[in-house]
Amino acid sequence: MVSVTVIGEVVLDCVVTDGVVEKVSGGCAANEALALTRFGAKVDLRARYSVDENGQFLKHFITEHGINVANSVDAQEPALVITITKDETGHPTYNYGELLACADWQWTAAEIAKALPLECDGIVIGSMASVFPPGVDPLYNWVKTQKETGLPIFYDVNARPGSFTVLDEKLVRSAYQRWLELATVVKVSDEDLAWLAPNQDPIDAARHISTQGPELVALTQGPNGVTMFAHGQQLLTIEPPVIQAADTVGAGDTFLGWLSGGLLELPPEIRFDPALVYSVTRDAVFAAAYNCTKTGCNPPTQQELADFSG
Repeated sequence: MVSVTVIGEVVLDCVVTDGVVEKVSGGCAANEALALTRFGAKVDLRARYSVDENGQFLKHFITEHGINVANSVDAQEPALVITITKDETGHPTYNYGELLACADWQWTAAEIAKALPLECDGIVIGSMASVFPPGVDPLYNWVKTQKETGLPIFYDVNARPGSFTVLDEKLVRSAYQRWLELATVVKVSDEDLAWLAPNQDPIDAARHISTQGPELVALTQGPNGVTMFAHGQQLLTIEPPVIQAADTVGAGDTFLGWLSGGLLELPPEIRFDPALVYSVTRDAVFAAAYNCTKTGCNPPTQQELADFSG
């Protein structure tokens, strides 16, 4: 069984559909942990759970799904609450509550430095927790140390420009750049690149990222599928199946959960073989499509994906 440590934010999503509000567990890290668990991985989720009502709701949801939170932190700061409003296609827009004071970004070096599980195969990190101060530096320094021991690092850009108005944009861009150079595998969407590399074709921008350090870069483009790059070369494109979408919440998180789980199942010496990358990527694309047929982040199990993909 693959063992993965996931680090990042846990968020209370208030999803508004036709004027009706539903409170659900969300956040990039929490969603990726759930996707990996459904994939069949053993997951060590490292997050800062507020001791407030919202934070404990989030912690209960995660533990109910069999995800280990022993290396998480009980935090005094408030949980982050995000209001998500979906359009007629199910595409979400995000409205952020109080950002700087919330629990998710307050990591210290001592908090993140708990020992990894002995069997840990890789680390997944990204999104807002990887760029918001003051936690960005302790997280980066610790992950860099783990990369130096040989652990693969999966990085999800998952940019949220609406949240960056409270930050120095130059520092945010600098933070993203050093993660892109550190990561073994990068997942970036065309929407991420519209902010990260404005006025560039996303194919060209993703290809360029693949020359900066990663072994593999996955460019997700919604209904246009996923294109994979390695060392400046475009490897493949996989289009998703035609579906009736409920919404797209958690689709990218599901994709990265299945991509990281599938790659980590492979022996390191053949992990980035193009034929194997194709197979793993196809499963991840179909898992993300399955998720879009559900409301909220609801990744498939192995059996559900097999039934869905035929």
